[in-house]
Amino acid sequence: MTATLSFNTLVGALDQAVTETLETMFFAEAQLGAPDAPDSEVLRMQVAFSGDETGTLEMAISTGTARELAGNFLGLSTSEVSASDLQSVCGELANMICGAMVSLACPDGHFDLMAPCLLPPGAGPLTGTIARKFAVDSAGLLEVGVDCRLFSEEGGSR
Repeated sequence: MTATLSFNTLVGALDQAVTETLETMFFAEAQLGAPDAPDSEVLRMQVAFSGDETGTLEMAISTGTARELAGNFLGLSTSEVSASDLQSVCGELANMICGAMVSLACPDGHFDLMAPCLLPPGAGPLTGTIARKFAVDSAGLLEVGVDCRLFSEEGGSR
């Protein structure tokens, strides 16, 4: 059974997935509408999904914010978080957000998530039909972009 998904449904599911994942798994608060980050160093992750709908989720997170979240997730101080920990936790964060988003958007749908991959530095701006910025704990920046091949750019479902 193919799910029917609208642009607005996916946006709402993404917003809810980000805020709930950060609150429950990383003990952090996210608010929609963050300004551009002064921290130019970011980690970028991508998770592809397929099934009833197909697409990709890209996430960019400032390294300072990533370090704080990794410490919260692993129960470590930020100084104890290694580069490997940072990459692993950011991949897990992208994976959790993507999984929660597709589950919220299509509760009866079937999806397969690919393993998160680290995008190279300087990969350019986030891609996607949907792009959202969040302030994390009022200081850090988390950007999430979703490109889903199920609706037109005008926002209607296919």
